[in-house]
Amino acid sequence: MASIVTFGCSHTAGAGLEDVYINNNHTGKVSRYAWPNIIANLSDKSLKNNAVNGASNKQIAYSILDYNFNKDDIIYVMWTFADRTCIIDKTVKLIGPWIDNDTNYAYYKHLHTVYDSMMAMQGYILMTKLYLESKNIKYKFLLYSDTNFIENKWFNVDFVNIYFEEYIKYGLANDDHHLGINAHKEFGQDIWDNTLNF
Repeated sequence: MASIVTFGCSHTAGAGLEDVYINNNHTGKVSRYAWPNIIANLSDKSLKNNAVNGASNKQIAYSILDYNFNKDDIIYVMWTFADRTCIIDKTVKLIGPWIDNDTNYAYYKHLHTVYDSMMAMQGYILMTKLYLESKNIKYKFLLYSDTNFIENKWFNVDFVNIYFEEYIKYGLANDDHHLGINAHKEFGQDIWDNTLNF
């Protein structure tokens, strides 16, 4: 049976919303109020929200390549910030500027550049596009914010021209960092209205 299948970071998981932010702590679970639920309810399809708090574009791409899709699934991917990455072994080790440990310090001091991070992001996005198209899987790509990609001849990817960041006007979540329930509701409705024709 076809499902709405989503991938992304905390902005797709619904971090900070009341059902997953308890006693001032993130539970790491996905919220029933997050925008993917809005789309699933409007489409009258089941939802499989695979978003992970703190995920990088590398981890998002890996999760999609490793996922067992049904042939009629509809995929929504919200790509995240370029400056994150991860180490994938038997588990996924997050690397992000908010994480305070020796691995993150070494990465941002000695390895990270803005250009390299953006090129990697574009590579992961293009690889994912080509994979989904090779499997004839319906998909839409979203971005948290309007992103200035590096111009090159090989990056030919379409995105829905609606950015989650702009929905901050509808309020923040309980953690005062992520977007709140009303933002998710409005964004989900707008994404649905603008992606009806796959």
